[in-house]
Amino acid sequence: MVNLKLTPYLSSYFHSISNLPTKWVNDIKHLEFSELLSSSISVLALIYNWKKKEKDEFVEIASGALSSSFVYGDPLTSIASIAVLANAYHKTKNKNILRKYKWASIRGFAGVGAFALSTKLISIPLLNILIGIIAAYTVKNVVKSLRLFEYLNYLRTLKFYLPYIKKEISRRDFLKLDIFAFKAV
Repeated sequence: MVNLKLTPYLSSYFHSISNLPTKWVNDIKHLEFSELLSSSISVLALIYNWKKKEKDEFVEIASGALSSSFVYGDPLTSIASIAVLANAYHKTKNKNILRKYKWASIRGFAGVGAFALSTKLISIPLLNILIGIIAAYTVKNVVKSLRLFEYLNYLRTLKFYLPYIKKEISRRDFLKLDIFAFKAV
């Protein structure tokens, strides 16, 4: 049996434990369309079975939503994007596809992060969107060139390990890496 003198203290203690912070409640009450769309993307990724190109694009979108949710402080989109990225990583075991996902997520983080930061830093509405689009486009192209550098580094290590390879194949076959394809006799 509970002592009746302690009842007010117990009820206030349970009330403080069960209450959500008002900042969280206000954030949930004022969901924007972009937040709702980006949080529903994760549900779509779990339900549908997309092709490789669609999954690659989706990982780019999800990582972009994750970086924008970090910039804008949106907890729902952060949780949804992390769940989607974890699910994509868990389902994929092929190293080549994981590398593509890695570069897609880097493009998403960098592009949307650059857009979100530039729109936060510039206070003029039309100008910040234009500069944000230019910044996102520039950052995405820089990331694509970084992937090209990774590919060139792979080719250099291939020449280092197999120095005789250049004499036996043409330059086009070497660049397309057709030497590793199965050729029926």
